[in-house]
Amino acid sequence: MSLSETLEEAEERWGRLYRHPRGEGSWCGEEEWDRRLEEVRKVVARGKRIWTEVEPPDWDTFRTYVRQLPEGKGGAGMTRYEMYKQAGEEELRVWYERVVLPVVRGEWQPEQWLKEADLALVHKKGDGTDLDHFRGIGLLTHTFKILEWAILSSVWRRIVQCLDHDIFGYVHNRSVCQALWRVRAENDKRRRHGQEWVWLSLDLQACFDTVLREVGLAASEGLGVDPAWGERWKALWRDLGARIKIEGKR
Repeated sequence: MSLSETLEEAEERWGRLYRHPRGEGSWCGEEEWDRRLEEVRKVVARGKRIWTEVEPPDWDTFRTYVRQLPEGKGGAGMTRYEMYKQAGEEELRVWYERVVLPVVRGEWQPEQWLKEADLALVHKKGDGTDLDHFRGIGLLTHTFKILEWAILSSVWRRIVQCLDHDIFGYVHNRSVCQALWRVRAENDKRRRHGQEWVWLSLDLQACFDTVLREVGLAASEGLGVDPAWGERWKALWRDLGARIKIEGKR
């Protein structure tokens, strides 16, 4: 089989394993998706409005985040969380000042190779020798994930401060039943004061990152977050791509 035929067959196979929602027949369509994102903006807009300017994480926050990064995680390219965790204080600060801060401030965009994911297989269930029992996943570089965290941290930290821990945050040793009870109690209180029920339920655990980003961006717009923040977040994940390896070559 020629190289072109191998590439064509590999692309067809990955097309079946790596099914992005927008590539499926069940996809609701861009107009319907835009309508749903607008609903997210409206729902969160009923809560307390939050206006925050873009603020990069300070040095101490960034250093603490890097030191607690998980080890052994898969990712594209050769950069790994372990490399940043093991870096000396001076080297890590240089990277923070010359790369992280400019990206968060919108002064510099990472090179394209940082936005290219490696496609890998994840076993779902059943016979491990049958490719139909696997799904494709795009592994981004760990460097990209750190940069995205740096942009998210300034806004999410402000948003979380305005939310009820028991309802919206993961609290150790609290069950799902307790969380549902708190949501019901909160809505009962709103009903007594003549306010509308608010129930925004998003199952984002197993979704594609693009869905998570678009929903998160819509929520931030509904809360009135500084538009400059959203633009810098979108610029970071604009032109994200993925490649596969054939005979050791990407």
